[in-house]
Amino acid sequence: GQKEQTGRPREPPAGTAAHAGVRRRGIDRPGSRQIVARASLCPLRHGGDSSTADNWFDNVRGVPRLRPLFRRALFISVAVLLGLILVEGGLRLAGYGPLPIRPVTGNQEILHQYTKFRPSRSLIWELTPGWSGREGYGTVTVNSRGLREREIPLEKPAGTVRILCVGDSVTFGHWVEAEEAYPRRLEEHLQVLGAHGIQVINAGVPGYSTFQELTWLEEEGWAYEPDLILLGFVLNDVVERYMTLAEYGGSNTILGVDTTIRLSPVTRLVRRTAFNRFVTSLMLSGARRREVYSVRRLFDEDLPPEIQTAWEQTGAELDALEAAIRDRGVPLVVLVFPFRFQIAQHIPPVPQRRLEEWGGKAGVDVLDLTGVFARLGSQNGFLDHDHPTPAGHQAVASAVAGKLVDLGLVPLGGQAGSLEPPTGPVRVASWEAGPRRAGGPV
Repeated sequence: GQKEQTGRPREPPAGTAAHAGVRRRGIDRPGSRQIVARASLCPLRHGGDSSTADNWFDNVRGVPRLRPLFRRALFISVAVLLGLILVEGGLRLAGYGPLPIRPVTGNQEILHQYTKFRPSRSLIWELTPGWSGREGYGTVTVNSRGLREREIPLEKPAGTVRILCVGDSVTFGHWVEAEEAYPRRLEEHLQVLGAHGIQVINAGVPGYSTFQELTWLEEEGWAYEPDLILLGFVLNDVVERYMTLAEYGGSNTILGVDTTIRLSPVTRLVRRTAFNRFVTSLMLSGARRREVYSVRRLFDEDLPPEIQTAWEQTGAELDALEAAIRDRGVPLVVLVFPFRFQIAQHIPPVPQRRLEEWGGKAGVDVLDLTGVFARLGSQNGFLDHDHPTPAGHQAVASAVAGKLVDLGLVPLGGQAGSLEPPTGPVRVASWEAGPRRAGGPV
């Protein structure tokens, strides 16, 4: 413990117990003095006491022990990694490998269909500009701006009133000609009613939900200078994402596009492993997930927790969309499309009433189309579970045109120009299918 004037420790006399302790600590072993010399924080060199020195000598003595610890950790890490590789390989051989983004086939027509969409960091997917092909009963041509439309300049011509229709495949016109989809039919009906200078733009993209429609408006839609926005809302907008989008726990692929594009690189890597697919299948199988997030669950009076959460998410997105549109001073009208089974089985419009309640609070016109399709019938109005026939699109366009005029949202008699947002009490409209009856459409 005694120090010289220079502050250096005195070496204990040879043959003493202290000297033997120093030798056990290895201080006079070959190379040990170099170790001590390199340690600039040695407490004895800076006036520390003997207890601190003993702790410091113990730390120096423990340095060689790091090597076996490192080797042990390295061995365990390699063993775990090899084990994971073996498990991953075995699961892939068992059929749990990641599904291909596009089908593996030599049919060029099918492969061409999967090029209709391209990845988008903000939208997840979007229509491929310039794409053209046959789809169902119609021909699809995508213009240079990525819309199923004529080539429309962004700058609005003088004296033109633009109505922008946003939505999913129903607005897009699934399996019908572009001229048969309700946006183009609406333009024709409004012109017949005397609305001059009207231009209706079809901005529907298959598979889109409300959050994507809002993003598209912010990135592209406002450049068209719309005077009125029609949101085509289909009931599966509430639940579909939970089966089709990776960030909501759904599929990694849709429409030939990787839906993990907005996830972090590590999350994307994990999502593409066979191990993840295997664990997910144990937790909630595809069939079970489809049952949980079925559109039919929207008609339950007592909503399951998953559907309640989905409605809350949808409501928040509708609020954001409405606020963004209101800030621009543009009117918004929501068109609610029913499902075929709802018409065929005369199921009361429970989800439609929920959307009308939202519209009443937000000050937005919500137009329920249940009655329009009820008059047509489920066979004449739908191609499949929710996509309208050409007759269905025609009926929607005719009814919507009349309502827009009745609500004062479209000028008639050549009074072209920007529309004023509606004022006064909120108008919530629905078309009746005839006299009310128990269990029938209302």
